[in-house]
Amino acid sequence: MIRQESDLSIPGKCFIAGEYLALSGGPTLVAALEPRFVLRAKQIEYSIPGFSEGENGKNPFHPKSLAGRWWLEHKKFYQQFNLSFFDPHLGKGGLGGSTAEFALLHGLMDVKLSLCEEAQSQFDLRKMWSDYRAISSSDGIKPSGADLIGQVNGHLTMFDRNKGRINQFSWLFQNLGFMLFRTNKKLVTHEYLQELGDFSSLGFEEAMAKIIESLVKVDARTFVDGINEYATELLDLGFVAEHTQNILEKIKSPEVLAKKGCGAMGADVICLIDRPGEDSRKTIVEAMNALGCTLVATEHSLTGGLRAEVLENSHIESTSQSLKIETLMDFKADSSRGVRI
Repeated sequence: MIRQESDLSIPGKCFIAGEYLALSGGPTLVAALEPRFVLRAKQIEYSIPGFSEGENGKNPFHPKSLAGRWWLEHKKFYQQFNLSFFDPHLGKGGLGGSTAEFALLHGLMDVKLSLCEEAQSQFDLRKMWSDYRAISSSDGIKPSGADLIGQVNGHLTMFDRNKGRINQFSWLFQNLGFMLFRTNKKLVTHEYLQELGDFSSLGFEEAMAKIIESLVKVDARTFVDGINEYATELLDLGFVAEHTQNILEKIKSPEVLAKKGCGAMGADVICLIDRPGEDSRKTIVEAMNALGCTLVATEHSLTGGLRAEVLENSHIESTSQSLKIETLMDFKADSSRGVRI
């Protein structure tokens, strides 16, 4: 009997900027963050006479979720595995859990099929993105897929769907950091987007151009200005939830240089751009806790993208003979280079 166990992991995500622009295919900036979501797949192939085929795996996801629907569409393949999904955020939402489920499930198929063909394991980002948008369309909307691209790619990802371009950045600003706080309030994003009307994106485009320029030139002042301008445009267009507005208005620390809600209506997560210092951050966290918010990430939480690890044990009772194969999808793009899809 050959037993195979596969662990795939993917970071959480947060839109630093570009929400709403993403809907028209404009540029977005997505942060990929620790801790990571994990999908564990256990497969058993019986090759010893007398053994019968084991129980088929079950769908571990809600049947109406993106991952649940994808599993059902490819039921014959996924029933080879017993699947378990680990959410480090315990279902609290706001950091890419539903997208992580889909990406991990799709990535498992990529890994297993490529290994069966004795080919180098790799993730087909274009197909994953296309499949993600197609299966999401059954909800009546077609999302940009920027969150998927950011989580699969890792670190700070600029994705411009209209230009078919992906750029990856590291956090290179000296004396500048960010803190992300969960508001502990939730917006049902797909329902909200179905009711969203037309709006002018000009202000968003101008602010985003500044943000991208600042990343290329590693210009902290321009980055702060761009984030503040994007936040102002969100507020002017009425794209900030009332509870988020109330929290933002109460943030008075001089060490906070920019502040905005992230994602749809800025409802779930708040981003603070600050001058990081141990004492000042402690004070800010205490103030945010008093407002009902929880720190979930900083610039130190940035991490790589989708990863897969496969462990094969070639003997029914022994684990001494093992083959470990690790693949990491991590575009080697810096501020001056990108990847096209």
